[in-house]
Amino acid sequence: MGRAAAIAFAREGAGAAITHLPVEETDAREVIALIRQAGRMAERVWAFGTLIRASAT
Repeated sequence: MGRAAAIAFAREGAGAAITHLPVEETDAREVIALIRQAGRMAERVWAFGTLIRASAT
């Protein structure tokens, strides 16, 4: 799912877990901020090879 879809779903009431590569961290943080501004839960999950880590930021 892309940025626009994640934001649209959040505006309709959905929370989101955003998975991204390290080079996409800035974009992921921006999307999470927009989702949280809509009053929804958003978490960041790094996924690269075997590294999967949840973050509260």
